[in-house]
Amino acid sequence: MSNPHSFHLNPHSGATSCNVRSSVSQQQAEMEGAMSVKISCLLLSLVGISLVLGAYQPIKIEVDKNVETKIFTDEEIANYDGSQEDKPIYMAVKGAVFDVTSGKSFYGKKGPYNALAGKDATLGVAKMSLQPEDLISDVSSLSDEQLKELDTTFEQVYTAKYPVVGYMSYLIDQQEADAARREDL
Repeated sequence: MSNPHSFHLNPHSGATSCNVRSSVSQQQAEMEGAMSVKISCLLLSLVGISLVLGAYQPIKIEVDKNVETKIFTDEEIANYDGSQEDKPIYMAVKGAVFDVTSGKSFYGKKGPYNALAGKDATLGVAKMSLQPEDLISDVSSLSDEQLKELDTTFEQVYTAKYPVVGYMSYLIDQQEADAARREDL
């Protein structure tokens, strides 16, 4: 027997539709049944819309302004790319700068992940890519699933293994702009 009621959610547009077919012959039963199904469809529509609109919210890096910390520009972090034996090796993910010197065999001059050193390579980390065009901080092209994976890697690899030695200047600028927007509200 087929279900006389159906609910459809288009995950791309967020549109919902609800179809009610009833073969009940009594008018009151039809009205009560239809009302019940309409309410159910409304609730399911609201749930479906919230699922579509409830996109993944990546972990935000918050910099405590009361704690003195090193702020890096792209040019400054480039000095810590593993090419000089007397300097530590730094890389940034999500704007946090990590000292990855303890992983020198990976991030050092001849290491397999040296392309990540001396820059904010957030997109490359998210995509597990060493392609030059991916070694940037902009993650606006990532899907929710990729953003989740990035956060997992950020927490389980970088913050778990390497000390944070500073932050990228764009992160500070972004936080100041966000604070100014909140004040304007």
